[in-house]
Amino acid sequence: MKPIQKIAPNPATTVNVPLVVTVLSLGGLLERFQIFLAIPLVPVISQAFNVSELSAAWVGSAYGFTYAVGYLIFAPLSDFLTAMVEKKSWF
Repeated sequence: MKPIQKIAPNPATTVNVPLVVTVLSLGGLLERFQIFLAIPLVPVISQAFNVSELSAAWVGSAYGFTYAVGYLIFAPLSDFLTAMVEKKSWF
């Protein structure tokens, strides 16, 4: 294993860490609120599509199920691709 070389930071490419953490935190918080966004919209959706409120409530459930399946697919894929990048071996 090679020793880590210290490289002087380039002022043009330095990262504003507090800003990045704030933006990512707010993005994660807003992303979590999307799951509950469909709940108050059930009456509006039912009127717009002329369906019962019970049928319109499935919009939120469909989003939640799709979200969960996405995690089951993309979490292992992310781990696999991260390992490939770290090893620098592409398939």
